[in-house]
Amino acid sequence: MQCVLFYGRLLSRAVANGVYNTSSSNSVNNTQQQIAASTSAAAPVSLANSTQSRVRLLTAVSGFPKNQGPDRVRPGKFGDDAYFVARHQLGDVIGVADGVGGWRAWGIDPGEFSSTLMQSCERLVSTGSFCPTAPASLLAKAYSELELTKKHILGSSTACLVMLRGHLATNNSVSSSDAFHHNETERKDCEEFQSDETASGVLSSANIGDSGYLVVRGGHVVHRSHEQQHYFNTPFQLSMPPPGTSGHVLSDSPASADSREFEVEAGDLLLVATDGVFDNLPVPCILQLLQTVQGTSELSELQSAANRIAQQARLHAFDEDYMSPFALNARQNGINTRGGKPDDITVVLAAVLGSV
Repeated sequence: MQCVLFYGRLLSRAVANGVYNTSSSNSVNNTQQQIAASTSAAAPVSLANSTQSRVRLLTAVSGFPKNQGPDRVRPGKFGDDAYFVARHQLGDVIGVADGVGGWRAWGIDPGEFSSTLMQSCERLVSTGSFCPTAPASLLAKAYSELELTKKHILGSSTACLVMLRGHLATNNSVSSSDAFHHNETERKDCEEFQSDETASGVLSSANIGDSGYLVVRGGHVVHRSHEQQHYFNTPFQLSMPPPGTSGHVLSDSPASADSREFEVEAGDLLLVATDGVFDNLPVPCILQLLQTVQGTSELSELQSAANRIAQQARLHAFDEDYMSPFALNARQNGINTRGGKPDDITVVLAAVLGSV
């Protein structure tokens, strides 16, 4: 993405066939200390006197930076892309962000804004300073922290957050803590949560720009995000422009996020990714790559599938003869082009597991 102006305790980090991947297996208590870990297979945790069944996520991360080089890959980062996976007793949270590469022309590191935004989100989750029904609110709080920080961080980023609430959070447990309530709307949203005894959960999402997610069930997409574009290749984005330039820089509010909420079931697959994936892989190709892991509860299988998606996206990104989704979209906007779109690639692949 280039447009800025108008115009577990077990942690493995490896390079397999050029794919950077991470995996971990943690308890919930350990997860909050494993900020560098990018996948989570956390054991279920029970609140006192809670007998509700719940769901949880088994999660694997894989990806590539667009350009190889020092510091282009590190925990929570692939190039200018950033991501996090966090566990809290109220649920699981996944986030991805894509820093706007055009800021390099201004001498600004595009990855610093996206990385700091995701780190702020992760910290807020780990401290319980969020409402499990309001990912847009979490994004707004993290963005506000960037505005108030003493170190002025400049740049822009898309962002996508998803929260999976299991049935660990009851009305009483959510509404009893003022830490979650930062406005009356959020208080009401939290209090409306109703637990039941089925192995299903509620997924809430907030998406700004052209990162996004798919929920796959039985080989079919049952839910997906919708990208937000001002015009072709110019997505909605959160921005911190240099002083005096705000009138010339795109800057959308966290309140403009496309927010959705729906139930997911044990056995579903959740893919959260940046546009480096969706611009290079059509949905039927993604579904084909996920066929072998539908319903899996094995982290190794999930990690292999995440690697395959990242590898295939990378392969197509640099294929000048491939008619990519990005090229097809460009043609619909009057731009005669073909080939993939070289970009940073981040894949967060999660399997929804049931537990009691």
